[in-house]
Amino acid sequence: MEDSFESVFNAENLSEIFWKHIHPKKSSGVDRVSVGKFAENLDEHIDVIVRKCEQHSYRFTPYLQSLKAKGPNKPPREISIPCVRDRLVLKALTIYLHEVCSDCVAKDLPNTVVRKIKKSVSDDKDGLSFVRLDFSNFYGSINQQKLIEKLKDKSVSFEAISLIVKAISNTTVPPMFSKKDRLVKNEKGVPQGLAISNILAEIYMQDFDREVSEFSTVYHRFVDDVFVLCETRNSPKIWGAIGSAAKQECLSLNLEKSTEKGNLESLSTGFEFLGYRFSSPESISVRYSSYSRFLNSLIGRITRYRKEKERSEGEDELRKKLFVEELNERITGAIDENKRYGWVFFFCEVTDQTQLNQIDRVIIKMISGLSEINLEEIKRVSRARYEAIFSPSRGYIRDYNKFSLRDKIEFLRIRGKYSEESAMTEEQIVSLFNDIKRKNLSKLEADTATIS
Repeated sequence: MEDSFESVFNAENLSEIFWKHIHPKKSSGVDRVSVGKFAENLDEHIDVIVRKCEQHSYRFTPYLQSLKAKGPNKPPREISIPCVRDRLVLKALTIYLHEVCSDCVAKDLPNTVVRKIKKSVSDDKDGLSFVRLDFSNFYGSINQQKLIEKLKDKSVSFEAISLIVKAISNTTVPPMFSKKDRLVKNEKGVPQGLAISNILAEIYMQDFDREVSEFSTVYHRFVDDVFVLCETRNSPKIWGAIGSAAKQECLSLNLEKSTEKGNLESLSTGFEFLGYRFSSPESISVRYSSYSRFLNSLIGRITRYRKEKERSEGEDELRKKLFVEELNERITGAIDENKRYGWVFFFCEVTDQTQLNQIDRVIIKMISGLSEINLEEIKRVSRARYEAIFSPSRGYIRDYNKFSLRDKIEFLRIRGKYSEESAMTEEQIVSLFNDIKRKNLSKLEADTATIS
């Protein structure tokens, strides 16, 4: 596996990783070095990374603390933000782990899991029940020593393990920190927000998944959210496996969010998972919170356009075109390379279209008050779902793969980033287009970022 590590941690590959994965995201860490500034001396930085990794002397800069609200009366989630150089190292490390521990990378997309649940419930509703599990402080509970042992069992190289140990024990400091804060080591858990956080969690949970899924009809875990569909008669075996596996991995159940210990829940009561609401085999809808969050994001975009219009004088054709384009992309989602982005793609497994029709009615009503907007230009969520399932490449849904240079120029023009007087080369046009495209796609990802 050492060869695999060296094939990732070489100057040429690190440079490619930087431009593809690091440069598009502009965040900086405690050193406040921007991506642009880092890029000015990229070759020097990469030489230092390669040399120090070879000598096992690489050190991570303290991560910058970012607190994310989780809701009323809940402590915020701590996110660790690495500096640019560490982001590059951590991303390369993630790529290496995906190669070496490929069996730990989730194979089933959420929609595939939903289809499995639909089929199982339809085939044998009477003989099945379910269990929902959620773990308290999941990332913070991961036992570092156990994790390292699991990595060794996976034949992860010494060089990679050395970096991982330093990465997960590295401290996270607040924006205003003292020298003393830098000296504190993180001795428990895996920091959230690092490129390696998810794959390390998957490696750590593989034994738990294997033990519990043995007695399951359908088993799926999304980070710390577990759904088990099983034969009702297997209740003792399921709970025996859950108790044994959780104890082995030093995990505690979140009792407020988990099925009561020793019990199973009836499918007749319905259940929620991966943002879906399963009321019956024939009625699968979007969970209300997921539905309302998406609807509010569309309403917010329309409201913002109205306010922009009120603040300016006269008609602005470019602003109108940009509004229609962005609203439609938010409604339908988009395709880029081999990925599909957006709310509709994620929730295309719904069988109850009531909510989709409601969204369409709300949008039509709001747009009707804008005389300069042609309603025929605004796309429909209900139609987008149909297209997403049966013909995603037919043209109703934006496909960035099909953009010509002329399309890219028009894309930039309506955003005020290009004019006929612009002395931009084709390379500059494509680079700027890709930067804005990535930002757009990240907004679409945000629509489904909290579906669990």
